[in-house]
Amino acid sequence: MTVETRKQADPTVRTEELQRRDQVLLFGQVVEIADVQQVREFPTCVNLVILPTGGGQPRETLVPRDMLLLGLRLPRLVPTACQGCKCVVKLPVDLAHGQPPAVLCGRCRGRIVEGTAQWTQQPVPAGRY
Repeated sequence: MTVETRKQADPTVRTEELQRRDQVLLFGQVVEIADVQQVREFPTCVNLVILPTGGGQPRETLVPRDMLLLGLRLPRLVPTACQGCKCVVKLPVDLAHGQPPAVLCGRCRGRIVEGTAQWTQQPVPAGRY
């Protein structure tokens, strides 16, 4: 799965990524998604059927995709650079919690366990004092 991006920190939400029971912060309230539909007339929007978390009647609303990023709890595969060898690792992260943590690929993680890891950044030599 790839993530479409317009800016560095603003990945867009695709309709097929939204699932039932995802929680979204919408107009200051946390709501659950009951159903998601694309709208041909408005390609930048999605039609949501939402259930308020405190209970209440399901509602249908047309929402711009950018607005859903405020509180979307949706794990995605985000390509991040490995700290050891700088290769690309696809890491499942929840974008609502901020930037993904530093990550190691499987090869570098295995080398650390074995004790044979070589980092691309050379350590600073300690001088005499």
